[in-house]
Amino acid sequence: MGGLSSSLIRKFIETKSTSVPRFAVEQLFFLFLQPIPSVVGVVLRAAAYRLLLRAEATMAIEEDVAICHAQNLRLGKGVYIGRGSTLGASDGGIELGDNVCLMGQNYLNVFNYGPKDRIGARIVLEPDVVLSAGCAIHGHSGVRLGRGTIVGPHTVFVSGNHGTIGVLQEYRTAPIDRRGPVDIGPNVWIGANVSILPNVSVGENTIIGAGSVVTGTLPANAICAGSPAKVVRLLEADASPTE
Repeated sequence: MGGLSSSLIRKFIETKSTSVPRFAVEQLFFLFLQPIPSVVGVVLRAAAYRLLLRAEATMAIEEDVAICHAQNLRLGKGVYIGRGSTLGASDGGIELGDNVCLMGQNYLNVFNYGPKDRIGARIVLEPDVVLSAGCAIHGHSGVRLGRGTIVGPHTVFVSGNHGTIGVLQEYRTAPIDRRGPVDIGPNVWIGANVSILPNVSVGENTIIGAGSVVTGTLPANAICAGSPAKVVRLLEADASPTE
């Protein structure tokens, strides 16, 4: 195997699927279907991937979308997954509600290569959530985006940290602190290049300005910005979205 050990091969398969037979079947699907461009590829993948995924109805998956642990990926109706996205759905898996839209080059990952104690590790995007291009969601402690939330490009959600270390220790061997779920309420607007850190809760209808770093709880019906993000002002009931 060109120097590849059986343990290394087994570890590789574990990052992709739940068993060797399922891994083989999934790879055959992906090998032939992932590269097909245009509407032809979208139609073929929509038909074939329903055999692998928990998809309720119609979906559109563009080319070069990488899916790991496909049996843990649950799709609602009308889901769109843009070109070049990666979905790693181990542990609690990934759930995309009806009409969720991933614009492209999105990275949604639950698997963290650590010990098998990832309680709460999952990603849930409720119906009508939109992720712009280049967003990353690390769901090691759980990430939920509420209905109708829209996210600007290159925003990152992180729900776990490497633990602190001693002087002679390495960060890569430190235990992962997973006590950091991220919960975003419905109808939230998150600007471009925002960082959402562990243990964050954001109330409904709130706007988070571009480039902000969110480190804690933000209230509902507010405009927030900064590093760390703070309330700039509260929204009025009759305020225009462009104000």
